[in-house]
Amino acid sequence: MGIFVSALLAGVSSGVPLFLIASGLTLIFGVMGILNFAHGAFFLVGAFVALTIYSQLPPGGWSFGVAVLASGAVVAVLASVCHMAVFRRLLRREEIVGLLGSFALLLVLVGLSEYVWGVNPRTLTMPPVLDRQFRLGSVAISAYDILLLAVGLVVALGLWYMLRGTELGRRARAVAHDRLMASALGVRSDVVTNVVVALGGFLAGLAGGLVAPSVSIDVGLALSFIVASFAIVLIGGGGLVGGALLAALVLGIADSIAVTYVPSLYGYAQYAVIAAMLLARALIRPLRAQTEREQVA
Repeated sequence: MGIFVSALLAGVSSGVPLFLIASGLTLIFGVMGILNFAHGAFFLVGAFVALTIYSQLPPGGWSFGVAVLASGAVVAVLASVCHMAVFRRLLRREEIVGLLGSFALLLVLVGLSEYVWGVNPRTLTMPPVLDRQFRLGSVAISAYDILLLAVGLVVALGLWYMLRGTELGRRARAVAHDRLMASALGVRSDVVTNVVVALGGFLAGLAGGLVAPSVSIDVGLALSFIVASFAIVLIGGGGLVGGALLAALVLGIADSIAVTYVPSLYGYAQYAVIAAMLLARALIRPLRAQTEREQVA
């Protein structure tokens, strides 16, 4: 039982970076209607920035915290620049143009990352304070997993409050619902969109910094998380942050349990769960639509 609970907690913590990336994708997709491939590059840059800053500071927990927050801030600025230079020019185009534009931006940012940091894999040494193990009876959990759980909870609550309880959230929802009408009512749609894109970039950079001690950092990292994150956006209902959180946790738990009990399925369990959830969504949607039609009739 203790092994199962430990795997469950590890799965929840491993789902947090996926949630951070997918929530940023969800915000951008909800407001702009663009599935942003460049989000993978934002994640990659965040990991590299955290590595660079942490290597210049004395090793320790506070240094890692500074590096992670700085990676989020740097990527937020990068995302804002990308919006002003690229994304806002894609808003009124066909969907395929938006996809191709964001994919081209991904290639450019990955190429720039190669130029700045090189192609050889690099590692960020786990801070000693996060390398500790805690035991609660038969359940073992690391300080690093506790940090991920805490960050995921804070971000989820913060996004929920921002979207539901702030003026920015109300304006963002208005722009997502009808950009033209929101602009007619005095909402500065471009400003709101830029802030949302910057927030999405901050979350991607934060995720990159957080996972830096647990992964090999190279340019391939741009695609390693983005595929699952796209699936989470689709499964979670497009612009729904709560759905993205649930889907990310399910994928993280599935992968962790597979590693614990069936190691040969490592790397495949997530895709099996993604396929099952997409199939279930495809089956449930017509039934829900039929039920709503019957209620109306």
